[in-house]
Amino acid sequence: MNNIIPVIEMLLEEGPMDPEEHNRWLMMMRKHAERLYRLLDKGIRLSAMKCGAWSFNFQASDLYVIVRDAIAACAEAAEERKITIEATMPETAPAIFDSEEIRAAVDALLDNALRFSPEGGKVRGQWQGQGARSICR
Repeated sequence: MNNIIPVIEMLLEEGPMDPEEHNRWLMMMRKHAERLYRLLDKGIRLSAMKCGAWSFNFQASDLYVIVRDAIAACAEAAEERKITIEATMPETAPAIFDSEEIRAAVDALLDNALRFSPEGGKVRGQWQGQGARSICR
């Protein structure tokens, strides 16, 4: 909230401004609001896990699609820090899992990898094997 409220106050006090600059400030607020949402969601998930109210929704899905979409979602953040993301996996990786929970885990892994990689670094992911004997790293 410390990054959102001051920008809102500034926009309210400044009055009319260049549309491009106005959009830049709005995009900054959106970025921080999305980050706050992710932090709150993590807190809710951890709370549910601790009290035993965490349930899974197992269904047939494709891990390739989950990973591809997660990489696309963090591409802008990677580009800002000049970090390359490489994923080596088959074009299809069918399995039975909870898509939302796996996506959250892949997002967290990518977020940490980007946060702790040096500027200009490389993040690599690899999928090996088939079915129940598959390994992601």
